Amino acid sequence: MTSKRKCKIFVKNLAIFLFTLLIMAQFGCKAHRVYMQKYSDPLHPELRYDLKFESVRDTQYVQVRYTGDFGKTTGVYYKLKLGLPDGHYKIFIDNSLKESEVYENGKKNGKGTKYYNDDTYSDFVYKNDTLSGVAILHFPNGLVKQRSFFSYGHLILVSSYNLQSEVIGHDFYLNDIPIRTEKFNYQDGTITIKDNRNNSDNKVLHGVKLNGQKSYNYPKGSFIALYKNNEIIECKWIRTSMAFRKRIGRNL
Repeated sequence: MTSKRKCKIFVKNLAIFLFTLLIMAQFGCKAHRVYMQKYSDPLHPELRYDLKFESVRDTQYVQVRYTGDFGKTTGVYYKLKLGLPDGHYKIFIDNSLKESEVYENGKKNGKGTKYYNDDTYSDFVYKNDTLSGVAILHFPNGLVKQRSFFSYGHLILVSSYNLQSEVIGHDFYLNDIPIRTEKFNYQDGTITIKDNRNNSDNKVLHGVKLNGQKSYNYPKGSFIALYKNNEIIECKWIRTSMAFRKRIGRNL
């Protein structure tokens, strides 16, 4: 091999190496890991534990906050700050991953995950700091425990499941308040429906399954739910126009 050929190969390999370093550096800048530890704080003896950062620089990303009741501190939690630089943030407590979030344009955007003390965990999606689509809470074995549907940043439906992956209930929400429930009993084959705004819809169904698209109408809007063997596959909240609400004289 000629020296000229060797030189070309060397330059090519060097370029690939430098490009790889550049990519790694870019991803490294975007990956932020925050480590905290639980500890007993003499300033808050009433708490089971307090939280402290392993590195002071991590306080630029996360703040520790406290809950209280009648002037007494009752709990501690952490919260990612607003307007963070774009990147992937992972929060660890006692070296255990608790939360994973992505920031774009200074806001939460994309998929996030939270891990809980009972070994359950939830996957969710943010769009410009607002929960969007469907959030899924998993049992420790990974099976679905709950599916929560969001619209306009508000919770509109929670579907609950058992360990056999059977849906056991739907809870519809209006203004973050439960308005309609559907409970499924697989032992006697009944479906118990209770509507807090429409008593005529309260009933117990026997030996049937909910299928197809159904609409539940209220003065402020309508739930549009698509069922398949009792499970809700899709759910939307369609707002009623203000003009129509004024015309019917209700604003619930």
